[in-house]
Amino acid sequence: MRRLLLLGLCLALLLVPLTPAEAVRLFTCGFEENNVTSSTMWTSNSGGVAVTAGTTSPHSGTYRGDTGSTANSSFVRRALASNVTSGTVYTRGYFSSSTVAPSGNIDLIRELDSTNATLAVAVTLLTTGKLRLFAGSDSTTADSTAALTANTWYRIELRVLVSDTVGELELRYYLGDSTTPVQTLGPLTSKDTNPGAGLNLFQFGKNQSVSGTISMDDIAINDDSGSFQNSWAGPGKIALMKPDGDTSVFWTKAGSTPAATNFGGVSEVPGAPDDGVTYNEDSGTTNVDELSLSDLPAEVTSNATIILADYYTKTQAGANSQVLRLRMWDDTGTPTDGPTIALTNGSWTIATTSQHQVFDTTGKSKAALNAFSAGYVGSSGASAKRVTTLWVNVEWIEATSTGGGGALGILLGGAGN
Repeated sequence: MRRLLLLGLCLALLLVPLTPAEAVRLFTCGFEENNVTSSTMWTSNSGGVAVTAGTTSPHSGTYRGDTGSTANSSFVRRALASNVTSGTVYTRGYFSSSTVAPSGNIDLIRELDSTNATLAVAVTLLTTGKLRLFAGSDSTTADSTAALTANTWYRIELRVLVSDTVGELELRYYLGDSTTPVQTLGPLTSKDTNPGAGLNLFQFGKNQSVSGTISMDDIAINDDSGSFQNSWAGPGKIALMKPDGDTSVFWTKAGSTPAATNFGGVSEVPGAPDDGVTYNEDSGTTNVDELSLSDLPAEVTSNATIILADYYTKTQAGANSQVLRLRMWDDTGTPTDGPTIALTNGSWTIATTSQHQVFDTTGKSKAALNAFSAGYVGSSGASAKRVTTLWVNVEWIEATSTGGGGALGILLGGAGN
């Protein structure tokens, strides 16, 4: 009898969602959404010429972000849910330039305080083809000693210690997925010129009216808290998974033209979310939709190191004060809840950097990820909670070859365009 009671208790515990993993990956985007607008990942698609999702030789996956080739500014932005006023922020991006010597200096990365657009740091491609790290607080700089090669993927990683008194900037850049930097620039001292304002707005592309195309891929933002992804992101490739089946569904299919299935109502990405045309809706706090996910693409090797799964959604409420949670199930069927999302009444809104769900996939294989599922459950409020799309950005890298120098130690070289 005692054994039966213990067995029942164990089974009951398996059905209770785990608390959210303590993650500090703030943002993950490989442009696999095939939508470079505020409809999916970006705060705004600003500049004289829109950034587009190109398909020619991306660093990974099917798509990359391309700026305009004409002499116009062309960039995308992502704002954090709140300003970072202390601690360290790490930014990674892969960049390739169509010209080794642009006609004018091009800022590839700009990090600002969104309150008054004070520039904290910039990474600039100079007319010489060299990189420059720029500290906005006092205009100090550090330049690379060698020029970049055109049409070659470089990984740029940036560390920003946010402080009004002891701030620092450091840049490391690599050829492709190498784990040995070509060069390290800095650290530079960087005191906040607007004390207490912190860091919020991240911009990628070209801020100047200069001819030539800048291509971007596999962008990540970390901070230094939490239990994983709390330092330099390192090499990574990003694949997208989306709903492809109803595992167990209890929400109502809704919209102007409801889908035939629950997964069909929330599976428009890659592409453009259709918002009010198809979505799933529920007014309670206990009904759950669990949806199976599409398999990782063939590019992801069977022995790949799976770094993390980053789950995004777009939601709306039918009244004020409605809240839901994202939920992921791993390959064993164990559920884990993400942060709560306070829904916006009457407006479709993408999950912020504090609302998405990051799952630590350490030790998980490609086959295990293919068995994951994703969904959502109400948290509070008695009115309509709506989900119109969801997708999961999975970061991965090829496994280390025999005799390699580290967990991710593999040099792929600079994949050209």
